[in-house]
Amino acid sequence: MVFFQCLVAVVFFILLVGYWRIQIGEHGRFAEQAERNIIRSLPIIAPRGRVLDRKGHVLVDNLPAFSVLLLRENGGALSSDRVAAIAHGLNLDPEDLQRQISDTTHRTRFQPIIIKPRAQLEDASFVESHQTEFPELALLEVEERTYPYHSLAAAPLGHVGEVSEEEVGKPGSPYRAGDVVGQSGVEREYNSVLSGSDGMRRAVVNSRGEEVGPLTMIDAVPGRDLRLTLDLDIQQAAEAALGNRNGALVALDPRTGDVLAMVSHPTYDPNGFAAHINRETWERMITDLHGNGGARNGHDFTRFCRLLPGRDHDIRPHVPRLDLRKRARPRTRGPA
Repeated sequence: MVFFQCLVAVVFFILLVGYWRIQIGEHGRFAEQAERNIIRSLPIIAPRGRVLDRKGHVLVDNLPAFSVLLLRENGGALSSDRVAAIAHGLNLDPEDLQRQISDTTHRTRFQPIIIKPRAQLEDASFVESHQTEFPELALLEVEERTYPYHSLAAAPLGHVGEVSEEEVGKPGSPYRAGDVVGQSGVEREYNSVLSGSDGMRRAVVNSRGEEVGPLTMIDAVPGRDLRLTLDLDIQQAAEAALGNRNGALVALDPRTGDVLAMVSHPTYDPNGFAAHINRETWERMITDLHGNGGARNGHDFTRFCRLLPGRDHDIRPHVPRLDLRKRARPRTRGPA
């Protein structure tokens, strides 16, 4: 009888400890998991600022687009069959998608990843019509970088691309994995000016992952525009003068030192870098020295610009300039 009473006491003690652990000891963790089951947070990507020539012609702009997100709120690994089904629905290569997911396993579990930056209408239809089957997929409205004149002034303008893991991992880095940043040319030199501040949208979702109502929203702050000293008309004339020949050409205003045109051949179309490039496309671009492979040339030309003797940035809001008349360190001042 005494043994039975002790056994009952031990069982009740174990149940009491378990109850305390769930209700008090790990209350915060379970409450967070329950909240994430009903609240979904999606980023609002801030559009980059436009790049204009000295007369206000748009050299670099943005176009509204959609990206497909893979949500990892549950933290579970996707099976190979599920990855293959998603890849088939989005017209992606299953191996590339599996590699992309595997490369992001070290990121924060609740941080979504972009699996298709440049989604087409059929991709958006697939995501919307398969919310019950694939609740981990979501659409993200973005502003896609576009270069309306394609290869014109590609070397000085540069291009954008996803931030590297090395940049994200640097102490004090402002970047998150998946952020789009300038990789060369003006896009890189003035990335802090062109980049805006992302927002956040929180919504209530049901058990099938469908949004049932908005919660809170933090609006994104767009990046600032940049007005360059380049002249579109002179740039087009300089490009035509160099033609299909390899080489470089720079036109300056002798009175002010303003750079009116910068040409470097072979050139490339920076629109190809605005979205994710698969390995096959990248290898084709870097091996075609007289076509898109000139992309490397943009980096070389950027380094050349940094080494211009007596270069001085007279940076006003939206107005980067080059002044060859004096040597000085970069400075910032308000509008004249």
